[in-house]
Amino acid sequence: MNIQSWSPKGAGIAGENLALWNAALSHAGEAITFPDQPTGFRFMPIEDRPQLERLFVVSHGDSRSFLMKIDGFPFKALLDVDLSLEEIGDLDPLLQTALNEGMIETIRSSLPPEIGAGLRIENGHQTKGLDEIAEDPGLQWFSVAIDGVCAEPIFLTVGAQRDDVCDYMRTQTLGARALWTTLSA
Repeated sequence: MNIQSWSPKGAGIAGENLALWNAALSHAGEAITFPDQPTGFRFMPIEDRPQLERLFVVSHGDSRSFLMKIDGFPFKALLDVDLSLEEIGDLDPLLQTALNEGMIETIRSSLPPEIGAGLRIENGHQTKGLDEIAEDPGLQWFSVAIDGVCAEPIFLTVGAQRDDVCDYMRTQTLGARALWTTLSA
């Protein structure tokens, strides 16, 4: 009997990358903590790309880039300020930029230094040209919650190239999670 890997049509993943992709997705919904950090995250793959407002092009020091939208930020729990993400759009552009940079810095500092230090926002709060980038069929969208920054999580939508996710998985010790752990042999 010969068993072959299966990849969803149009996913563009095969061979070793398919095994890495499946290992990454086996952790969907699971709380993943960072070594020596009080923070961690949870993620789930999603189908729909987000609206373009507050969609940032984020690059990493190793030349990879991804798209990130902040969906929920705990201004009240973290800063004791009654402010919503929707209200930021009504503020002066310089204040919008400062708040965006502050949220990004909070996210960056919640990550391990080897990941967070290399993150840079490439587009400020400009949305010109993002529609074409966001429609790339090679992007996989994820709903992400960062826990441990304060009492409430930070909610994000992240779009990343599947190959970049696989390349990142190659550098990690996080293997495939055992499914159906309650079954015994």
